[in-house]
Amino acid sequence: MKIRVLFDKEGITDKISVGQGVSFLIGDNILFDTGEKFEDIQRNAEIMGVDLSKIKKIVISHQHEGHIGGLWGFLNDNKDVTVYICADSGVEFKEKLAASGANVVQVKNMTGIDEEVYSTGESLVMYEGKGLVEQGLIINFEDRIVLIFGCCHPGILNVVHKAGGALGKKIDYMIGGFHLIDKEQRFMKYIVNEMAVLIKRVAPLHCTGPDAGNLLKEIYKDNFLSLKAGMEIEI
Repeated sequence: MKIRVLFDKEGITDKISVGQGVSFLIGDNILFDTGEKFEDIQRNAEIMGVDLSKIKKIVISHQHEGHIGGLWGFLNDNKDVTVYICADSGVEFKEKLAASGANVVQVKNMTGIDEEVYSTGESLVMYEGKGLVEQGLIINFEDRIVLIFGCCHPGILNVVHKAGGALGKKIDYMIGGFHLIDKEQRFMKYIVNEMAVLIKRVAPLHCTGPDAGNLLKEIYKDNFLSLKAGMEIEI
């Protein structure tokens, strides 16, 4: 199965649009998060040779702009998609989605998205004084477990334990934003050392932060995957 990075803070060339957010294409038909603007996704998809019309399912990790910004432009172009959102997402967000005409699935618990692809179910966390819900993707492909998250706001160890516990397996790949940016060094070392016990390979992006990225590279060595917008991996 192929995973392509359609949007992140860094690109493989200066032709790739970048910014604060992420977007991943799983196979040909599942989009996980939509970056900041639809125009960025369109531009990067064209450069990467991706046909956006093949996307039939969009999974939104959480409501921050760098993850939902491109959604509305996508739905203007193609309403024949199913959008998977956290069940406890905000009322205004739900109303705007309903008005778009898209089919919406509200995810509470672990839910099948496609063959071998599942939502982790939503997790609630307090963020900047407000409740925030976030879901990730689990890919169970040929006996390998891949976990993809937009930001890991609920805490990376929490989401890994939740996903691994649900499947009873160790995580083979962890991809996405790990939300370790600006964290204290001692805290980062503890988290990264715990991750090394639970996760075989990591590909940090977005809100992981350069200090945590360097620490992960030091600990994981050859099992550290450097990904940027415009790149793809085969799992």
